[in-house]
Amino acid sequence: MWLTGGGRTGVATRRWLAPVFGRPELTYGILALLFLLLIWWGPFVQARRPLYLLVTAVLLVIGTEVVRRLTVREFPGEAAAEPRELLRPLAGLRRGTRKPAAPTGGGGGSVDDLERLVALHEKGAISDEELAAGKARVLGT
Repeated sequence: MWLTGGGRTGVATRRWLAPVFGRPELTYGILALLFLLLIWWGPFVQARRPLYLLVTAVLLVIGTEVVRRLTVREFPGEAAAEPRELLRPLAGLRRGTRKPAAPTGGGGGSVDDLERLVALHEKGAISDEELAAGKARVLGT
């Protein structure tokens, strides 16, 4: 329910996963792998019962298809992207890979930083308060 809801984190997660959901073969391949891991692990007794596994598999496929269609309809541009785009936000987290922002007049803020903040806000990744705090930090006010 969290993933399909209209909350900020659910929407941001669906947008982030859109490149995977845009490719049904990849989506169901991952689902099958996770389901096979559940069977292999067998953390509870029902995971060893064939009827339970069949019902669970059917419900997982139906639920995954609902979320997949919702995501593709909601984010068609992101769904067309390559799945490797999922890792792009993580690239800046590696130590030493972020280039320092060049100050651009005024309070020493960077236009690129402001544009990045606005883009994150439009995507729903940050709230209005976080946007205001980020602007204040970038502009030095």
